[in-house]
Amino acid sequence: MISKIYILSLFLLLITFKVNASTFQEQLVHFLKKNNAPYFKNMSIILYRNVLFKKWPTCKNFKFVLVDTIKPSGLMNIKVICGQHYQFVQVRVKFKGEYVIASRNIKKGKKLVNTDIFVKYGYLDQFPLDSYVIKKQVLNLVSLKDIKKNDIITQDLLRPVFLITKNERVSIIITNIGFTIISEGLAINNAYKNQLVKVKLDNGKIVSGIASNKNTVVIYS
Repeated sequence: MISKIYILSLFLLLITFKVNASTFQEQLVHFLKKNNAPYFKNMSIILYRNVLFKKWPTCKNFKFVLVDTIKPSGLMNIKVICGQHYQFVQVRVKFKGEYVIASRNIKKGKKLVNTDIFVKYGYLDQFPLDSYVIKKQVLNLVSLKDIKKNDIITQDLLRPVFLITKNERVSIIITNIGFTIISEGLAINNAYKNQLVKVKLDNGKIVSGIASNKNTVVIYS
């Protein structure tokens, strides 16, 4: 699994209490990890300014309440509780990780191979949410449009390879308990693996099935 470094800069509102920054930082990290957010798995926190509380007594065990949903970028509001006192903390999330970019110009309709792409490392929150962050997920996909060198590879730029192509002859396998029928027909639409395909049989009848393998449609009856 690709490791990511997550950096949170904390900007505190209504600063009136005193807190041990190291303890606060460690407990906040533990709290966020406990909430099962995968992008916080390898998180570290840097406090860009000292957290100064004047009226809050020393607190060993903070309680945290999420005001907003945990998200991988932007601002989150967290309620920090110590005894009878509480404070709202605004947390800005920034995180680093790998992302995939084009190593050269890629023409529309090309199936991507290893030499078409490479991985860089940087702040992921600056890029579209649908950016690819795992290189192997991009390999063997087909470009939907021309992609320029150094463009970030996003999901809207690629599609899987068609197993079934419109107007091509396909094999049809009709399966049921105890028997299998094999026939042929003409594909009416394109389809990826496990997508619905309509096929026109030689007798003119139209049937629907699932794209199984290259030029093979399975119908479960």
